[in-house]
Amino acid sequence: GRFFATTTASTSTTTTTAADNDKASSPNELDQILAEASFLTKSLYRSCLRSCRIIRYGNPADWDEFRRRQEQEELERARRRQQNETEDPRLAGLLSMLPPTDPEEELASRYEYYRQHTRETFFQASDCLSDVYAAPPPTTTRTTHN
Repeated sequence: GRFFATTTASTSTTTTTAADNDKASSPNELDQILAEASFLTKSLYRSCLRSCRIIRYGNPADWDEFRRRQEQEELERARRRQQNETEDPRLAGLLSMLPPTDPEEELASRYEYYRQHTRETFFQASDCLSDVYAAPPPTTTRTTHN
């Protein structure tokens, strides 16, 4: 536990906090932990942002998928043109309701999604840590034997 008791002949009630015990064992320990946590968090945050920038341009699997979808769209357009020529000429101008594949737009959108998600996640975690360290330490009553 975080609380320590000493044993002596008499009994007394003492009110102490977790912060009091930390200060008693090492005055700078909390500051050191906060500095280390800050360094690690910022380092991880920068690494996550670099990862977002890397995926921004896609990888071979992404580009294969874009090509496959573009070929599928072209085949579908050709099929519709052929079908429209043999059927009602008024249907010749009909288009698919789906937007065409746009690799650059999809990659930019994916990058922005992950970048925003990273920022929100880190800021939420930062706010939680700030709240924890800003809150007064819990008070505990304990009995020691003196």
